[in-house]
Amino acid sequence: MNYKIAKITLSSLEDREFDYKIPEGMQCQRGLRVLVDFRGKKTVGIITSLAKESKFPTLKPIIDVLDEKPLLSAEHMEFARTLSKLYPYPQGTFLFMMLPSALKKRKKTDANVINESASHDSPEKIFIQGNNFQERYDVWKKSIHKELRNGSVLICFPQRASLTAAAEIIKKDFPQELTILHSYEKETELLKTWMNTRKNALILGTRISIFYYPHDLKLLVVEEENSPYYFQEEKPYYHLLDVALALQKLKNINLVLSADYPALKTYHLIKEDIITLQEKKEEKKEIRVVGAGEYTHSRLISPLIRELLRRNIAEKKKTVVLWNKKDFARVIMCSSCGHTYTCPRCSGFLHLSVTDNAGICPYCNHRESLPPTCPHCNSGRLKGVGVGIDKLLAVLKREFPEAKINMLETHTSESQIILSTLKILNAPISFQNFHEGILLDTDMLLSRPEYDATFSAFLNIKKLSRFFADALYLCTRNSSHYLFAHLNDSWHGFYERELTLRKELNLPPFGCLVTITLRAAHENKLCNAANDLYNRLQKKGLEIYGPFAGQPFKLRGKFRYSLVIKSNEAQDTQKIVKEEINVKRFRFQYALVIK
Repeated sequence: MNYKIAKITLSSLEDREFDYKIPEGMQCQRGLRVLVDFRGKKTVGIITSLAKESKFPTLKPIIDVLDEKPLLSAEHMEFARTLSKLYPYPQGTFLFMMLPSALKKRKKTDANVINESASHDSPEKIFIQGNNFQERYDVWKKSIHKELRNGSVLICFPQRASLTAAAEIIKKDFPQELTILHSYEKETELLKTWMNTRKNALILGTRISIFYYPHDLKLLVVEEENSPYYFQEEKPYYHLLDVALALQKLKNINLVLSADYPALKTYHLIKEDIITLQEKKEEKKEIRVVGAGEYTHSRLISPLIRELLRRNIAEKKKTVVLWNKKDFARVIMCSSCGHTYTCPRCSGFLHLSVTDNAGICPYCNHRESLPPTCPHCNSGRLKGVGVGIDKLLAVLKREFPEAKINMLETHTSESQIILSTLKILNAPISFQNFHEGILLDTDMLLSRPEYDATFSAFLNIKKLSRFFADALYLCTRNSSHYLFAHLNDSWHGFYERELTLRKELNLPPFGCLVTITLRAAHENKLCNAANDLYNRLQKKGLEIYGPFAGQPFKLRGKFRYSLVIKSNEAQDTQKIVKEEINVKRFRFQYALVIK
């Protein structure tokens, strides 16, 4: 057909297509990248469809075609439309996410990257439960061998560290076929990797790799599927598990979810017979609850914990003491006038680092040297308030001068007490050779202001317990909390209790929560805008709460207010919110997250 008009989507946040005239003699196809004039700037766009005419009388011409053959197919565009319904971003945002950064610029290419799409007559969705990666991999590696005969396999990991560790195991079985793909690659290297993984590829990648899937994909594996790192915390906000389920449905391919325990949404789908559970015998590790009691008000180490550490030192056992607070002290205060130091870009207190006498922001890593006396009163000395892990190290060395005590990063085979934050959860398997663990601040895990704090605490505690051959001790002032009743039983019991509570409160996965975070440099204007948005959304009949000040209230120079909407239908709520946010009188930067 003699098409004269190309409908083009851009990477901007405008949820619409733009009509451009196709110059005489220019060959245009759907899925090609083109160079166009958009508001006076040369911009890369993607042709999403062709038309014979436009409702606009005057159109700008396409400047240039950047590809010899389309880089994106009708399937890509359908996938982008699906994600645009799932998340509050236009189709163009997701289409450009499917291209490596080099192709978002004016770079020309003659690549032929679209092959025949793969599918299954009766695709499977399986959750494989196992105690460690090796155990789970031994189950699904047979599927990799099978699917690589006629297509590609994509395996997603939550972090580059876990990806690298897993690659060492997988390449023993697939030495010639393994390709690593993540956003930390240099632009040219990422483009080269993307080009080489368009057909019959075995790809290991972080969460961004799912948008780079090859057309002949036959198997998608999401390893550690319960990891919080699968949530993208910057625009565009998305969760890899949602994207994986959408891609599996679109392509009709096999999906394997793999972890020590399922995400609660996955467990709900297992109960609904949408996902099949393949469960191994759970590796039981003893978890003991210890009442923190009155001693921790004035002394960090209670007599019971002190005696436990003393016994382990005498028996030459390795004990890990877990304290999830970094640096030496949590607040820097003047001993005379009481002035506290806060970050100039954030509203959080600066932490004290005694190694270089500096204040460090825990949010933006701003660092500043501390003066010898308080500059506000010119007399008081600066002191650290609150206990960070460096101070705990000093306390333990004073309590047990005969013991060798080290941080996790510097511990040796001779270390008897090892201190760590919860980053030990990201440590390699070789670190899992300790006798006992003591989590001193268990209540901090339960007191987080998120609705899923208890569930996250359960996962973290169960994962922690695997590092210790004998037992994990949990110090708490709230031993009657329902979490502690299920830690030594089958994990199913806790999941059933959590689902029951969520259903009563209409929380995910039964209902949905929409969080709108507004950010601006001017506090008063932001407050007025947040209240205005609250009133307008309430008039639409939504169950809305807020505005709530962010924690911290100011982050990297921007103040933050949040609104929380509770509803039954995510898409209907999203549509209402997008309409209100996009009105002309609302110009503040915002983030919209749906769970």
